[in-house]
Amino acid sequence: MTSGPQLFARFATPPNMLGYCGTAETEDFFEAVTVSDTGHLRSRAPTFIGAFPYLELIAQCNGLNDPLDQRVVEAYWIGSQLLSQVATNAVGDHLADRFRRQAHSSWEQIGDGILRGAEPSHAFHVFGIYPWLGLLRSGIVEPALDTLDRCRIAPGRITAVGDTKATALVRPLQWDGRWIGFGEPTPRSVSWARNGKSPTARPEIGDTVAIHWEWICGKLGRNRLRRLQESTNRALRAADVIPTRAASTH
Repeated sequence: MTSGPQLFARFATPPNMLGYCGTAETEDFFEAVTVSDTGHLRSRAPTFIGAFPYLELIAQCNGLNDPLDQRVVEAYWIGSQLLSQVATNAVGDHLADRFRRQAHSSWEQIGDGILRGAEPSHAFHVFGIYPWLGLLRSGIVEPALDTLDRCRIAPGRITAVGDTKATALVRPLQWDGRWIGFGEPTPRSVSWARNGKSPTARPEIGDTVAIHWEWICGKLGRNRLRRLQESTNRALRAADVIPTRAASTH
């Protein structure tokens, strides 16, 4: 089984390589995840100030001492029953402490999302906290939708594999002016290795994988795929951009 620090790093590495979050020692972090240097990964995890506080909240509400417990990390990135153990008031207090001051006028929408069942998941952070949904609603569609689509954890099915990249069929996000939906599966170029090194095993044609910022973060079996779909849909409902009866995300 993949350790908690290793699992966290597999999903955290893609935005870190782009300079969006986490440690400034990007190359060292990438090297550490490719060789499973758990000590290094554990020491750098708190620098991911967007994600790590959610891990702390999930762990605390589930009586777990380690925010990097594999079960906690899985709940945050993919979704699991651990999220249901975090009470609505705990989510509300957590988000208010972290984001109310900087959210200004958009806090009302975040507060509404809390009442609609927001969870401390990556999916809700993307759709409910980041400003991209607000830009989408304001009419800045293409860049906002593209960023949301790449930042979410997206399932894809591998159809071709090369030395460093693969092709995956992914259902892209679509926007009709009110709702977010999912289009027909479209080929997408995704990375799995760089300079002969990879955070994950080489993918195989037919694999269903988790994709974050155009990088493969690991395989998705049937249960993990279902949990990812459910977590994504719950986040979209909390953000009030998907009908109650939503289509599958895969």
